[in-house]
Amino acid sequence: LTLFGFVCADSVASIYTPLILVKPWLSVYFLLLLTCISVALMNLVTAVLVEGALESADADKDLLRHEQQEAVKTHVPRLMQLFNELDA
Repeated sequence: LTLFGFVCADSVASIYTPLILVKPWLSVYFLLLLTCISVALMNLVTAVLVEGALESADADKDLLRHEQQEAVKTHVPRLMQLFNELDA
C-alpha cells in the first residue's frame, strides 16, 4: 500500500517528511524518484493509448480495403456488360 501510494503521489508526505527531517539529503533522492516515477507512468499510459489508436487505424484501413474490394466485385460485371455493348 505504501509503494502504491508513493507511485501515485497520494499522501506521500507522511512517508518521506520524517525521513527528510532526519537526513535532509534524502529530499534530493525523493524528488528525483518522484519525478522519474511520474514521467515513467505518464509514458506508460501514453504508450497504451497510442498503441490502441494505431490498432484502431489499422482495423479501419482493413475495413475500407474490404469495402472497396466488394464495391469492385459488384461493379465489374456491369462495366464489362457496358463495354461489350459498346464494342458491338
